[in-house]
Amino acid sequence: MSAGLSLLAVGLGTLIPLSAAAIPLWLLYGVITGTIAMGCWVIAHECGHHAFHPNRRIEGVVGFVLHSILLVPYYSWAHSHAVHHAHCNHLEQGETHVPPRATSPMGRTTEQLKQRLNPTVFGIISLFNHLVIGWQLYLFLGATGGEDYDSPPLISGIASAISTANAAFSLSLSASGCCDPTWDCSPWLPS
Repeated sequence: MSAGLSLLAVGLGTLIPLSAAAIPLWLLYGVITGTIAMGCWVIAHECGHHAFHPNRRIEGVVGFVLHSILLVPYYSWAHSHAVHHAHCNHLEQGETHVPPRATSPMGRTTEQLKQRLNPTVFGIISLFNHLVIGWQLYLFLGATGGEDYDSPPLISGIASAISTANAAFSLSLSASGCCDPTWDCSPWLPS
């Protein structure tokens, strides 16, 4: 269903003209497709928490397919997200949104930048770094942790978690799903 809705969204999007007069249509299109994508993310997120279906195999397939369509590595994300919940809001052991310590080099640099720039400009730069640059760094390098992590926590956590062939297979499958998400909807694509 998600792949069908995605294909429908792409098909409808190609029908909307690229003109100023079509801006209201593009806004409506963005709201509708964004709502559908958010609904898919909610289901995918619940699969990562093992809260979607009592059958783990069904849950794994649904989670993997939805995460791959959304370009998020499912098994890697599920692992890092479990660690995130284990240390949620902990300023030392948390994996996400951990501010640098004021006494660390990164903390001093951040504070100096904050004092030199207008608060609005600093806020915009911080948002850009977090939302635009940070997401790619998370996806490709696993860079999310605070200063206590010597290497990106996703990578180091996964490396320590790969103790079985099954875990290694799941993680490589997760990465391949994001590298080529077209396999998810290939049965529905016209040949």
